[in-house]
Amino acid sequence: MKKIASAFTVLKRHPNALIGSIMVTLLILMALCAPLLAPHDPLKINPKNRFDSPSITHIMGTDEYGRDILSRIIYGSRTALTVGLSATTLSAIFGSLIGLSCAYAGGKVDEIVMRFMDILMSFPGILFALILLAGLGSNIGTVIIAIATPAIPKTARIARSAGLAVRREEYIEAAIVRGDNPLYILLVEMLPNTIQPVIVDASIKVGFAILTAASISFLGMGVQPPTPDWGLIVGQAREYIFESPMLIVWPIAAIAVTTISFNLLGDGLRDILDPRELGRI
Repeated sequence: MKKIASAFTVLKRHPNALIGSIMVTLLILMALCAPLLAPHDPLKINPKNRFDSPSITHIMGTDEYGRDILSRIIYGSRTALTVGLSATTLSAIFGSLIGLSCAYAGGKVDEIVMRFMDILMSFPGILFALILLAGLGSNIGTVIIAIATPAIPKTARIARSAGLAVRREEYIEAAIVRGDNPLYILLVEMLPNTIQPVIVDASIKVGFAILTAASISFLGMGVQPPTPDWGLIVGQAREYIFESPMLIVWPIAAIAVTTISFNLLGDGLRDILDPRELGRI
């Protein structure tokens, strides 16, 4: 209980972390409770209600097929968070393993692998993702892989930087002298002591992953209709911007709020996980 109280006290000292955590929690709850919160079926077509203005029945109005916009925005949070969290988790796992392995091995292994990471980093992330999607096809699974892959090199560099400092510690040298398995050293000895910067980086990257996924869907290469997806809604609504401008505003607002929420959470975690701040808990 004392730890929880101390953590809450620290959280109150960092408004970014507090606001970000509240907003992210609400977004996750909205995605989990979408069937309960959505007033209508997001896929139900009703041509008679095309481009209806906001009303009690349709709070945000309807789209070009008469579908309820609010319901599609709510269900779209599921797609956005699934892609964003999954892609970020994959990049964090593989990036951490690659970075720590390079820090542990050193020498030519480190040099060759990190130069390969540099080559991957030279490609614009969204362009790399589009190339992968062109070859793998467009569905949620391939979108996750396409967004996670170009993010791995940056995470690898962060993990390697933290791993190089830990690699010089005496307890790592002792583990090597004892003949401990290298995988054990990486996962048990090094990973827990290098995870903080990776967590902070990952929390910020979720927002960018969601933004990238929306951009890909806007271009027609991401999640395909009729799946509710914020980027896809914007892409389809651009043809009707003069007939129903709010049709574009709502999903853009959802993307912006989600991105800001994770950025605030990441900034807050960076401050909270600062060694000086951890010493107060």
